[in-house]
Amino acid sequence: MLFSPLVICDFLLKIEEYLKATGEKDEYGEQMSDYIQKDDGRKHSKWPSFMYPRLIIAREMLRDDGVIFISIDDNEVHHLRLLMNELFGEGEFVASFIWRKKRGGGRGNSIVIPQTEYILCYSKNIQEIKPFQKEKH
Repeated sequence: MLFSPLVICDFLLKIEEYLKATGEKDEYGEQMSDYIQKDDGRKHSKWPSFMYPRLIIAREMLRDDGVIFISIDDNEVHHLRLLMNELFGEGEFVASFIWRKKRGGGRGNSIVIPQTEYILCYSKNIQEIKPFQKEKH
């Protein structure tokens, strides 16, 4: 576990209190981590540490029949899946959607140009959600 479970119900926290509660600043007000740089060798541990408290808050804000959709590229989708399984539970996984975000060229490596992202969907209580369907007009 990255942090002990943290639930912040008072959304009127001062910024300094919030930064301490989320682990971004220590008890002396010193910054715990820098902004996550793409070439940072520790980015795969910083990113979940950054996301963990925010996702706990998001989970607490969901209604019992609520779902959360998170879009992410293929560099971190496996880390996000592990994180979401820990926070929401494997049984609350609803689906993984693949979204074609662009067509044609773009940035990538010399072999492949990624054109898709993943959208993970988790529920707060899978027994409470209704099937996704298009509204009939």
